[in-house]
Amino acid sequence: MTAERNGSPIGPRAASSWLYVYPRGLRELLLYIKIKYKNPVIYITENGMDESNDPTLSLEEALMDTYRIDYFYRHLYYILSALKDGVKVHGYFAWSLLDNFEWSAGYTLRFGINFIDYKDNLKRHQKLSAHWFRNFLRKQ
Repeated sequence: MTAERNGSPIGPRAASSWLYVYPRGLRELLLYIKIKYKNPVIYITENGMDESNDPTLSLEEALMDTYRIDYFYRHLYYILSALKDGVKVHGYFAWSLLDNFEWSAGYTLRFGINFIDYKDNLKRHQKLSAHWFRNFLRKQ
C-alpha cells in the first residue's frame, strides 16, 4: 500500500506517519466494495484523523480543531455521494469520541472530538468538532 499517486502524496498527512487525508478515496472504496462484493450493508466503524499532543497549546487553542471538522465534513460528503449511487452505508462512527492511549504512540497523539486533560484528573472538554457533530446530527 502507498500514500502516493504518481510520486505525489494523495493528500495531507495527519500526525501519524501512516495516515493521509483523502476523502474522495472513501467514496472510491465504497463504490469498489459495492461492485466487488454485490453491494453489502456497510458500517464505517472508524473514520477520523489525529493530531500531535502539543503541551504548549492553551486549553482554548487545543479545543479549536477546525481541521477535524473539515475532515469529517468532506468524508461525510463523499459518503453521501456514494449513498446516492446506491451504496448501502447503514452506519458511521467518528474516530474517536475521546482522546485516548494509542498502542504504538501512547498519549502523544489525539484522535478525539473530546479533549482529555491528562494533567487534570482526566477532565473532559468538548472540542469544536464535538459541537459541530452535534449540530450536524440535529439537521434533517
